[in-house]
Amino acid sequence: TASGSRTTARTARAPGMRAIAASAALASTCSRPSTRGDSYGWREGRDPARPRSPRVDQGVGSAAGPLGAALLAKAPDLQRIGTDVIVASIEDGRFDPDGAGEAIAWLAANGAGKASRLTASLRDVGRLSPLHGAQTVRLLGSFLRHLTTTPHGRQAVLEAVLEHGTRVGYGVEDEGGRRALERIAAEASRSSKLGRSARSLLELPVTGPARSRLLAAAA
Repeated sequence: TASGSRTTARTARAPGMRAIAASAALASTCSRPSTRGDSYGWREGRDPARPRSPRVDQGVGSAAGPLGAALLAKAPDLQRIGTDVIVASIEDGRFDPDGAGEAIAWLAANGAGKASRLTASLRDVGRLSPLHGAQTVRLLGSFLRHLTTTPHGRQAVLEAVLEHGTRVGYGVEDEGGRRALERIAAEASRSSKLGRSARSLLELPVTGPARSRLLAAAA
């Protein structure tokens, strides 16, 4: 009916209701036991540089889809939900930085939100522990590898993750992510914040004691 349609429309426009719906969807998806073996990374000691099959076509049907949409959303309530999901999934070993980075890159390229909206979430997540910080670095590598556009706000994202990478002594391992950083460093002005952040990320170590400790912490 017309009244029913108006009620549905009002509900769809209400940020609080969208946040509740997104929270329920994310909680349901991310609480399911993993059936993909080592696809959540650190806990299984998987080599982060090992290529993965594209999962963009799974869209919002996978955990990465709604998570990426929440992180890129304009509504602070949705961003907080996305942040909480990342924190919880890192702590229980189910976080998939490769899948999340791929989904976020696809969503950003298709106008789902500004890349700069990732900044606050990544900054908050990475400050919780060395493992959380390292996972934001891995997420950035996947995000950069899968970008097909040049989204506004990359500088702030790189600066936030650089803070964590510097603190834990861990840089971007993803080969595609490193190539993207090299392109940014080459194209941006050497005096620009974007160029300096890209070069600093490339200078961080990708092997050594820091990486070994992080893998052990997730085992």
